[in-house]
This record gives sequence, structure tokens and C-alpha cells, in this order.
Amino acid sequence: MPTSELPYGAIKVFIALVGVAGAGSFMMWLGSGSGASSTIRSWEIVRASQQDAISKNSFLEAEILGKKAILLAERLGSSNYRVGVSHDTLGEVLVKEKKFQEATKHFDDAEKILQTNIIRAHDDITRRLLLTDLAWSQQNLGLLEVQEGQVDNAIAHFKKAIANLESCVRDKKDGRIDYFAAHRQVSLMLQLASLNMMKGQLDDAQKWFRKSISLADESFYPAFHMKQAREDFANLLKRQGNLEESAALFSHDQWVKHAEAAELARAEGDFKKAEKNLQEAADSAKRSRATMHLAIISLKKLAKLQLQKGNPAACRETCMEALHVWQTLGAGASSEADYVLGLLYRVTPGKEERKDIQTQRLKVRRDLYGNSDYHVAETESELARLYQETGDSKNALIYANEAYDSFNQMRIKTHGLGVQEMSLGEVLEANALLDKAQTMYSRSLNAQMRRDHKNAAFISNLYQHLASVYEKQGKAFESRNASRESARWRAMLLN
Repeated sequence: MPTSELPYGAIKVFIALVGVAGAGSFMMWLGSGSGASSTIRSWEIVRASQQDAISKNSFLEAEILGKKAILLAERLGSSNYRVGVSHDTLGEVLVKEKKFQEATKHFDDAEKILQTNIIRAHDDITRRLLLTDLAWSQQNLGLLEVQEGQVDNAIAHFKKAIANLESCVRDKKDGRIDYFAAHRQVSLMLQLASLNMMKGQLDDAQKWFRKSISLADESFYPAFHMKQAREDFANLLKRQGNLEESAALFSHDQWVKHAEAAELARAEGDFKKAEKNLQEAADSAKRSRATMHLAIISLKKLAKLQLQKGNPAACRETCMEALHVWQTLGAGASSEADYVLGLLYRVTPGKEERKDIQTQRLKVRRDLYGNSDYHVAETESELARLYQETGDSKNALIYANEAYDSFNQMRIKTHGLGVQEMSLGEVLEANALLDKAQTMYSRSLNAQMRRDHKNAAFISNLYQHLASVYEKQGKAFESRNASRESARWRAMLLN
């Protein structure tokens, strides 16, 4: 589609970004470079001048320019989409001038003309842009009808606008959200919720509140714009006896408030205030089962901050609180719980307790990632080492073999620093599983050799382990070579 044929929805967005003067120059440049007729160029210049007049509150001038824009657009055909968007903008100007009857006529004309163009659209992009323009026109008409007390008509137009935006909110190919369309749809849904409350149609009001809040959360609609909507919805639910969902909305609102305050305090370096707000955010979220998962997020952040500030005892206590909430919710697969268990493992000194933590974490990780995943192999290796260190060779071997199988099932054969592979190799060697031990030491060595900054001490130690395994296997030549490599890497530390 030539640039000069873009529906005015695209032009509106551009004008909002660069300003009227810049948009006018830009549109003149587009017209001269795209082979568009002088009529189109003239229309674009008049439209830019009209927007300039509107921005200066010169509505009489904007009205005159709007009528001129319609006449210019009609030269291209009475049903050209430019005629439709010109009628719509003129309607907005007339509303500012309180000429409601005239405005209604122009909004009606805009709606009819844009609908005709949507039927004729040859591609999805053009159709979506025209739908956006149509929804804008229908919203304007609905807002005017609200002012005139025609609530039923306004509701009908808002519903039409929402339906037209529906196919614009998500990309058909990848499902990504168009935030411009989504935010406009949220605004329309809130209008409908408010009108239905005014009419006493509380079930319909609930429906639109719920839809608007869901889409607002998904599309990152500004939280401060939704604050009043959440409060109104919570009060409505309370009036209807739905105390649980009402409490959930209140809890969510309080959680957002404290969570945002915590992020701000942390950015400013006020860690004491950040900790206080993270705890208050968690406490707010715990007031309703529907928001308890948010408490785990805040407690995880609090525990991490406490560990960073050198307070492992407080970190441990916070981790236990987070896990209690997680268990209250049913202890299902959760990446947040996995992270908290990892923090708890780091601040727990006793090996028996650490075994319990890692056993729990292994279940979570298997549920999250399946068996052939590095996270699972890592946890199995750590359990094997813990059991080996506490003298339980039987369980050490069980987890060591499971870890060995998990590592071998992984698509990527080298991962991270190779620390877990080396640790697993030590357990396997201690239990005389020499071939498996050699494999894991070699994997660990490969992981190190792929790094730009190699750890010479670690590599020297690995070669020493390989020398030991080769010797036990009766491979004297390989053992001597590995010993020489160990010495060579050790010498690098001295240099």
C-alpha cells in the first residue's frame, strides 16, 4: 500500500509522537515522494493545520479547517476513508464547541464510511488500522451520547468499538500484544463497567471490570490509572457478597503499592526501607489466597536482599516463610520456590538439613524441567556428594547414577563452569565407577576449555583426577600425560 494510502490511525499516532508542525512537513514530503495527487497532499496539510489549531484550543478555526478537509477528501470519492476520518475529527471539534447535534451527525457519517472501507480492505494491516479508526469514532460517538444521557446507545457503541479492537489487540502470527489497541480497549471496558453500575446492571459491570483488569495486567496498562477501577470493583464485589474476590483485589492493590515502593527505595540505596516495603508487600498478598503467589515473589526478593547485606539468619527465616506460603498453595511446580530453596540451601550449614532441602528442590526441578535438564543433573550431583560426605554410599550411588544419566541425556553436553561434573566425578571415583568418573571429569574439562577466562587451578586439579582414574584403570601412558598437564597448568599459577 503506498504511504499516502495509510489510514489516518497511523497518521494520528505519528502526529502524537512528533507534533503537528513536524507531521505537516513529513506528510508533505511523503506526498511529493510517493506520487500522491495534489488533492491528497492538500488534505494532509489541512489536517495538520487543523490539529495545530486544536492544540491551541482554536476550535472555530479547527472547525473551518475540518469542513475544508471533508471537501478535499470527497474529491477522492464520497466513501474514501479520508472522508471518514475527517468527519470524525470534525465531530471531536464540534463537541468541544458544545455543538452536540452537529457532532453526532459527523460521527455517524464517519462510522458508516469507515465500515465501508473495512469491507474493501485488501490486506490485514490496512484492515487493522481502519478498525482502529472506526473504534475511535464509535468511542467518540458513545462519549457524546453519555453527555446527552443516551446511556443505552453509548453502551452499544462502546461494545462495537471493543469488538472492532478485538482483532487488533494480538498479532495473529506470534500473539504479541499491540499495546495501543489494548489500552484503548481497557479504557472502553472501564467505561462500560461504569455505565452498567450507573444502570444497576451489576453482573454486567462485574464482567467488564474483570475483563479490563485482566487485559490491563497483561498489557502493562499504567497501574495508577487502574487504581480507582480496582477499588470500585472491590466495593462492587463487597456489595454483592463476594468478600473473597473483593479482598483479593484490595490485597493486590496494596501489594503493588508496597512492591513499587520497595523497588524505588532499593534504587535509591535505602535498603532498610526496601526490606520494610518488601515485607509489607508480602503481608498484603497473604491476606487473600488469590494473591498469595505474589507474597512468594516479594519474600524471595527480601531473602535475596538480606543475603546480599550479609544477614544469613534473616535470609533463612524469610525463606522458611516463603516456603510456608508455597506449601499452603499446594507446593506445586514453581520457579519462585526453586529459587527460594536454592537460597535456603546456601544459608543452611547442617548437611542433614541440606539433604532435605535438596531432595525437595529436586522434586520441584523435575516437575519444572523434566529429567534431561542441567538443573536436575546439578541437584542430583549435589545430593550424591552430600550423601557421600555423610557416609551413606548407597544413596550416594543412587543419586550419582541418576545425575550421570541426566547429564548424558542433555542435548548440550557442556554447561557452565564444569563444577557439578567434577563433583559428580569425585563421587563416582570414590565408588569405583571409574569409566563414569572419567567421562564426567572429561566433560568438566571441556566446559572449562570452552571459557575465555580459564581457571588454571581448577584445570590442574581436573587433570590430577584424570591421572588418578587412568592409573586405577591401568592406563599408565594416559596417567602420565594427565599428570604432566596438571603440572603445566599449576605452573601457570606461579607465572
